[in-house]
Amino acid sequence: MRLFSALWPPPGAVAALTRALDRAPSPLPDGARRADPSTWHVTLCFHGDDDPDARAATLDIALAGAVAPRLRIAGTGTFPGVLWAGVEERDGPAAGALADLAARAGATGPRPYRPHVTLARWDRRRGDATVGGDGIAAGPWWTPGEAVLVRSEPGARYTVLHRVPLRPGTPDRTPG
Repeated sequence: MRLFSALWPPPGAVAALTRALDRAPSPLPDGARRADPSTWHVTLCFHGDDDPDARAATLDIALAGAVAPRLRIAGTGTFPGVLWAGVEERDGPAAGALADLAARAGATGPRPYRPHVTLARWDRRRGDATVGGDGIAAGPWWTPGEAVLVRSEPGARYTVLHRVPLRPGTPDRTPG
């Protein structure tokens, strides 16, 4: 079964991103399909076809004691056939926690980890979408309480199979 590990943004971050995307001036390419906001997530690692029980046990060990990052969704970009919103990590005592979580979950490879939320997909031969200006405005800061192991089925249907709690980071004293 196709598996990935991820962080799910809270309802307030999803609502802010939905409003920002609705106000974005540039249209998507013809045939683009917006992702359902209930499926928006930050992928830590795509595991591919894997045994869910074995992967859950691996994640329990790998993420034990892992610090939760302080995140917000801001800006946009494209991959071929994909419009995404960027994910920023707050500077402070827990800075670098998101990349650490991704590495612990198994994200390795020649390309650097680029945290993002997929907003829309289209046929990659139709070119890229652009969102006017600097993209979407930054949303509220949030801290995930858990990482999840998810089964991916055709049609962007996701089922959470396992949850791994994250340790709250040391709060920074920066306003905002």
